[in-house]
Formats: sequence, C-alpha cells, structure tokens
Amino acid sequence: MAVNISIPLEFELINRTWHVKELTERHERKLLAEYPHGEEPKGIWGLCDPEHAVIYIRKSSSKDHMMHTFLHELGHALFYALGWDVENEEEKVDALGAALHQWLKSKRGSFTVA
Repeated sequence: MAVNISIPLEFELINRTWHVKELTERHERKLLAEYPHGEEPKGIWGLCDPEHAVIYIRKSSSKDHMMHTFLHELGHALFYALGWDVENEEEKVDALGAALHQWLKSKRGSFTVA
C-alpha cells in the first residue's frame, strides 16, 4: 500500500515558517507581467514567493499533479533558503521535484521514528 502524503498548509524550512496557498488568476497575472515579452511560460501551475515565504499551487483535477507541482516549488524554496544561486535553476528544480515525486509514490507502508 502506498504512503498517503498530503500537501501541507504550512511547514518549517531552515528556521522560517512557509505557507502553502491556492494560486489565483491575480498571482498568475502578476507573474506573467514580470516575464520579458515572448518568454511567458505556457502554463503556470505553481509559484514560489521567497520574500513572503509562500508557495502557491493551482488547484487541478489531479492530486498527483498538485503534489508534483508542490515538490517543484519546494525545490525553489530550498534553493532560496540555502542561498544557492544556481545556473539553470528551473531545469534543476524540475528534475529534483520529479525525482522526489517518484520516490514518494514508490514508498510502501510506513514506520514511526521515536
């Protein structure tokens, strides 16, 4: 049986509380306005706002897709929290999120660490 893991509403990351909220049309318009003309992303499913310690996730019909998006945005949060200025960050965060998602989906059963 696979482990059931939920997207948290808040979590601690390197001594800072982060919140997870729904991505709205207003957030998407703001993000698109920051992209240079012609470089807009095709679809925005999540957004990491390190200044306010918020990860925004668009509600989708698939919980699996929402978890994948959360893990991708968590990658951005980790890079920011660790102070890593990484070349090709989007590519690396996407690979990290996909790997974490695959790992979580592969887990069977659970145990408690005391």
